[in-house]
Amino acid sequence: MKQNNSGQTDNNRSVLIATPDTENQTAMAKALEKLGLASLFAADVDAVYRNLENAEHKIAAVFLDLHQKETDNIEVCDKIRQNSQWKNLVVLVTADSNNASLLTQLYKAGASEWVSKPVNATSLGVKILRLLDDANKNAQQAANRSHLLRTKKVAKISEWTWDIRNKTLTWSDELYKLVGFSNDIRVAHHNVILDYVHEDDKQRVSDHINNLFKKGRTESETEYRLVKTNLETVYVQERAEVLPDENTGEPAYIVGIIQDITRHRTAEEKIRYLAHHDPLTDLPNRSNFEKNLKQAIIKATRYGHKLAVMLLDLDDFQHINDSLGSEVGDALLRTVSNRLHQCVRDSDIISRNTFEDLKSINDSIARLGGDEFIILLENNIDPSVIPRLCHRIISSINKPINLDSHTLEVGISIGIALYPLDALDPVGLIKYADVALYTAKSTGKNKFQFYDSEVNRKAYRRFKIESELAQQKFAEKAYLVYQPKINIQTGKAVCFEALVRWQHSELGLLMPDEFIPIAENSGIIFSLGKWIIENALKQTKLWHEQGHTIDVSINLSARQFAAKDIIDTIKTSLDKFDLNANHLIVEITESMLLKNFDHAADIICGLKDIGVRVYIDDFGTSYSSLKHLSIFPIDGLQIDTSFIKNLPENTNDATIATTIIALAKNLHAKVVAEGVENEQHLSFLKAHDCDQAQGFYFAQPMQAERAGRFLENPQNTENQQ
Repeated sequence: MKQNNSGQTDNNRSVLIATPDTENQTAMAKALEKLGLASLFAADVDAVYRNLENAEHKIAAVFLDLHQKETDNIEVCDKIRQNSQWKNLVVLVTADSNNASLLTQLYKAGASEWVSKPVNATSLGVKILRLLDDANKNAQQAANRSHLLRTKKVAKISEWTWDIRNKTLTWSDELYKLVGFSNDIRVAHHNVILDYVHEDDKQRVSDHINNLFKKGRTESETEYRLVKTNLETVYVQERAEVLPDENTGEPAYIVGIIQDITRHRTAEEKIRYLAHHDPLTDLPNRSNFEKNLKQAIIKATRYGHKLAVMLLDLDDFQHINDSLGSEVGDALLRTVSNRLHQCVRDSDIISRNTFEDLKSINDSIARLGGDEFIILLENNIDPSVIPRLCHRIISSINKPINLDSHTLEVGISIGIALYPLDALDPVGLIKYADVALYTAKSTGKNKFQFYDSEVNRKAYRRFKIESELAQQKFAEKAYLVYQPKINIQTGKAVCFEALVRWQHSELGLLMPDEFIPIAENSGIIFSLGKWIIENALKQTKLWHEQGHTIDVSINLSARQFAAKDIIDTIKTSLDKFDLNANHLIVEITESMLLKNFDHAADIICGLKDIGVRVYIDDFGTSYSSLKHLSIFPIDGLQIDTSFIKNLPENTNDATIATTIIALAKNLHAKVVAEGVENEQHLSFLKAHDCDQAQGFYFAQPMQAERAGRFLENPQNTENQQ
């Protein structure tokens, strides 16, 4: 170590000078100080030990010149080396250079070097510096080697070297351990590793080794499996390189490393497995199944074979999961998975004459998610055997399932689609199997159903509407249209009836008479109805702000009208958009009045109390008592289209229409004629003092922007398009 820039000594690298000669102590201290080293002193053996044991002293070297007895220096040196805290110290000892025996004992005791007397202080200091630098380098190299060994151990790296010239092979200890050899076994040739390579990998590894001997090939890398002496299989990665002779340039050595990558490969395989399998049941997942199905269709197309897709769904599984907990639900799914495996292995149900390879069928059982399973039947499946398999599956699943303290009895529904009869692609087959499954469930559950385009078309359509209503998807594509009601005497629009439409992404434009009943049955009508009310009132408020004083009417379904909170729902929406209640008309049917007379009376009175008007829609199509009409505070009657379309030629319809108009007048209610399509209709109604008319003669239902233009110019012919 050199002196630092400040000229100060380095107290972290002190030299302990052990000599009773005070003059030598002083001279040595000065010489060491010039070299940047601090000094400590010890006059005898005990002082040496005291200084070394003092933790405050950072002693890096010891100079021993103790001669109370001849063996002092040897004993002190030996004791220093035996102490683990001091064994790395640089130790210099004075000695007679002619005393070979003494010098031998000193080196055995661990002396770093000896110096002859008389001692030159400067030379001693330089020698100490050199020894300290050497010691630091050795310590660093030792640390590097230790780190490398630890790294190799952690990374599970083994080494080998093949001397091409001498035909000798050297293996590292790690490689012996990897294969399972004892170190005393002589490994004579590099090809010995082939004896322990997995049979499926032997040829590739042999090519890898042989390629290294080919001219011009200097590096090679490969992965393979080793079967150890204890028959354990491990994955390894091997990299090898040819090293040339320094003089001739000819290949002299092949050096290689072999790394145990078993954990890495196992983790990769697990990730790959989980990406294609359901972790709960170990069945293939959806993506895996779709891949298998796609390949099966390609094969079936090539050979003209048939195949089938069976979609299975447990009946009322959600109730079990909710009431007994997900742990029981998961256990149930695992049991169902096992029973499905047993069913497709049963040769009584699936004959070996029909299926060439039962294992391929078993591998084609998959879990799509939730409680849905799917089975692919290929190898030119005969559709006539599928019912037997379905009965077997249903019978197996129906058997009591004991889970902890619970005994469950569950049903399963199955939908089947056939290739090429029903569809030619994976998406179509799964879709139609799903349609057939829905039909099976909707017609009683715990049964199977083949896809039939005529039988299932309506069921599938209803299924799609029902499922997307349940997912609240209607708001994404639903919108309102507005059809005006015209004052017959003035020709001006006085009200817009708000009607809902749903532009379904798959089924096209849906009219309310198709999806409102489904919404009623599922209970979605309440959220859908609220959406209609709010959007209709919001648009009406916007028209008012644009200077158009117009009313809006909405239709209430039977379940909406029966709800106790319908009045609060309407009032909240009116308040939300700051719209006066007398601009809202609620339309109900005659049948709603008759189902629950008292409730109907309460609702109508409640609506009237907040200022909302109530009209009876499609009047005349249901039975109603005139006494009831006289009791309900009705604001208007709407004559059904069926009584208008044949006016004025049909005398019966004309009589009914004029009677309803007269009835409304006597009840002091407005009367609206629906379905007005021509001038003859309008002339008849005007002659008989009908208040308002609605129909294609004036305008079709239109979206808000076009309805706004209608308010500006009702005579525009685009409204009749």
